[in-house]
Amino acid sequence: MIGIIVPAHNEEATIGHCIESLLVAAAHPRLQGEDVQIFIVMDACTDATGDVVAAYPVQSIEVNYQNVGRSRAAGADLQIQQGARWLAFTDADTAVPVSWLADQLRFQTDA
Repeated sequence: MIGIIVPAHNEEATIGHCIESLLVAAAHPRLQGEDVQIFIVMDACTDATGDVVAAYPVQSIEVNYQNVGRSRAAGADLQIQQGARWLAFTDADTAVPVSWLADQLRFQTDA
């Protein structure tokens, strides 16, 4: 399983576009149907970020760190516990390219 972690703080205006781009990237044919879990870590949100996130087939948690690094780490810990073999991170105001995940995996090495 591939885990995508997206920390978010008051991102109601951009998180939907971000998630939509992640869903497209997660369905890329080069991933050969591998399970991709999108995990939104909502950090001290006071806007409607949670309402927007709830409209999508993604996982989410709410935290109150007010720190993007700690939010990322919390998401990473949970994804690893769920069996992620690969972690990818992006920001809530970012739309990723269609081949974002497929390109990352293409360059992995077995060390």
